[in-house]
Amino acid sequence: MSGNGTGEIAMNSYNVALKRLYDSSQKYLNSIYATDARSVGSDPSEPDYNTTDTDTFYTNDEKYVKDLEQMEKLDNIKRSNKAYWLASRYTYFSSNYSTECHIRYIDANGDLQNSFCVSSRWNYYNGNGTYGLRPVFTLKDGLKVNVNEDGSYDIIA
Repeated sequence: MSGNGTGEIAMNSYNVALKRLYDSSQKYLNSIYATDARSVGSDPSEPDYNTTDTDTFYTNDEKYVKDLEQMEKLDNIKRSNKAYWLASRYTYFSSNYSTECHIRYIDANGDLQNSFCVSSRWNYYNGNGTYGLRPVFTLKDGLKVNVNEDGSYDIIA
């Protein structure tokens, strides 16, 4: 997709959105306890996957599936009663020759949704998605977790 029309706006919008999720997750990295931070839904081996390349049109990815499966195993922690973004793209090519770019999110019930971001045909942007950020951290080896009677915990480095 080239030029400076609505298709380029669509492409840039969702690539930049994923970059913002990655950058925002980095702000929560505590190097005492963790080595890496990323946004939930991103690829653990490449957490900033194609977030700096705003000139390439990337289509659907399913990098979020591993995180959601693991969150289901951990007492369904994907459900948080508040919606949050997934670092995952969804692109829809419609019969009227438009391209719709979506960013996936988990709603307050824990269900996967697609947030309409921008359309290449109608020059439309839906900027009302005020969902949360859910960073994921790679913890350092050798950490000990002490679970207290009240359910809280202490991490010992």
